[in-house]
Amino acid sequence: MTSFDWGALMEKSGGDFELIPNGQYAAQVTKCEPKTSKNGKLMFTTTFKITAGKHTGRTIINNIVLSPENPNAVRAFFINLQNLGVGSEFLKTTPAPEPAQIAAKMVGAVCIIEIGNHEYNGTERNDVTRINKMSAQTQAALVNQQSGLVPNVSPSMSASVFTAAIPTSVPIQAAPTVPAAQESTAPIPTPTNPAPPATDESSTNVTAASAATSAPAAPKLPSFADIKF
Repeated sequence: MTSFDWGALMEKSGGDFELIPNGQYAAQVTKCEPKTSKNGKLMFTTTFKITAGKHTGRTIINNIVLSPENPNAVRAFFINLQNLGVGSEFLKTTPAPEPAQIAAKMVGAVCIIEIGNHEYNGTERNDVTRINKMSAQTQAALVNQQSGLVPNVSPSMSASVFTAAIPTSVPIQAAPTVPAAQESTAPIPTPTNPAPPATDESSTNVTAASAATSAPAAPKLPSFADIKF
């Protein structure tokens, strides 16, 4: 009877049979092949590898199928290709690119995938429910994470992506303390203002009276009864 190295076989198959929790994950296309589905449709069998977070290194395979009879499916097909780096300019070149060329162009693309799960033959399996384009800001955040820097995350970016992609254990570098300006230790001289000159009561009354007569009279405010609506 043939003997097997079961541990090596498990490692070769991926080594982890637990489902990946539903959510968004930073990923990269490591393999893409053009194939024909059971219904005779063109499809690209794409392997995504999670590149950040607790499940880094886990892979998931997804088929991007072209269904020409369904306009909505065709739109979704081209959106997926565009989010993986295959834009309209490349697809409209002459002569038209072969499926193998399209598949080759998708290899190495970085993206954000949404992972869900479905039941197949009584077994729960992961699948890719959506492929989103990874923004330049998200790519920079992932590079910062790998280099030990703190990423600058915009509030508009998905929280679940950064939960998976950027661990909270990254130390935050405190801003350097700016020293305050050095205060002078010299004694402050005591002011020696002379006492105000004495004034008699009569001159004070005259000054107050002249000020009162020179001040302009306060304007008379209109009464609400005089206002017409």
